[in-house]
Amino acid sequence: MMMIRIVLLSLLIPSVLAIYTLEEAHGLSDFLRGGDKRLIREIPHPGSFLRTGTFCEVLDTLIATLKESKDPKAKYHAAEAITTCLIHRPRNQDTAGMNPDFHQVVVDYLREEPHVAAEVIWAATDNNNINLSGFIEQGAVEELFRTMQYYEFSVAAMWSAAALMNMSTSYCGSGEPCTWKWNEKDRLKTTHEITVDGLVARLHISGLDGIWDLLLDQVCSSVAFESIHGVVMPSTAMKLMDAPSLVPWAMSGLIKSLALRKQSHKYLEVTVPCLCILSKSDDSLERRNAWEALYFLGREGSCHTEDARVGVCIDMPFKSKDGAKCSDLMTREDCKAHPWDKES
Repeated sequence: MMMIRIVLLSLLIPSVLAIYTLEEAHGLSDFLRGGDKRLIREIPHPGSFLRTGTFCEVLDTLIATLKESKDPKAKYHAAEAITTCLIHRPRNQDTAGMNPDFHQVVVDYLREEPHVAAEVIWAATDNNNINLSGFIEQGAVEELFRTMQYYEFSVAAMWSAAALMNMSTSYCGSGEPCTWKWNEKDRLKTTHEITVDGLVARLHISGLDGIWDLLLDQVCSSVAFESIHGVVMPSTAMKLMDAPSLVPWAMSGLIKSLALRKQSHKYLEVTVPCLCILSKSDDSLERRNAWEALYFLGREGSCHTEDARVGVCIDMPFKSKDGAKCSDLMTREDCKAHPWDKES
């Protein structure tokens, strides 16, 4: 154990800027994770968080490895180590963002390992102006959208949507996403100063050709009560897991961010039946994002159910053209098959 620590510490304090070998990058990535095996690391892991506060002074070397290494596996582990360094670490986010190669290198890497690169962008753009503007300038919005299209219903689509969610979120002084409330003029307002504004990203995303159909398709790729049948769910998923059921929490999170623009509501309201189902999920990530998306759409009171495992009813602002009953909305196929219209 002592010898392993000595080797790791020698990696963490390089004498000159170089690139890591596969063994070095892999060892450093595992060391920084500190035993955290979760796929989605929204809450800091104690062991990992302690290490990333001390041992991430090698970010420039990791970025150089991602840019220059000819070994795909070394690049993979370097990208994973970068992500770990950035999660909940604003100073590390700034350090990476000020590296002149960082944003372009990560966007280029989306074409090689999309799920790993998209997770880097997710971590880097969480409440960070430097990385938000840098990734927008390097075309990350368009590349992430292409990844969502090409790798639909996969962990790559999940991380791409999660990255776009963070990029399109507005953060306030507390470092958390701003709290939004409907005012008397029927508009969403925050009473706090916006310190990182996702409006530019929201405008970019809203202008993508095909985005609304894609969001409907992939937010409906799983429903809440599937969790009782043993499918992989986001809040309990482990590293390297991949399943269609991991996608909706990120898609509903992206819908939530886009819904801050009221002009988007006419395109997003068609997702309400599936959001209603997800708001009853046993999974905390699905449930939270879906409920907030419904609130930002002004539809938080539109979902009615006696038992989430039996069916979810949508209230009178929505009607089914083919007379579907509430209990019919039980699967992704049902959600997509019934044409729901807002009544005039």
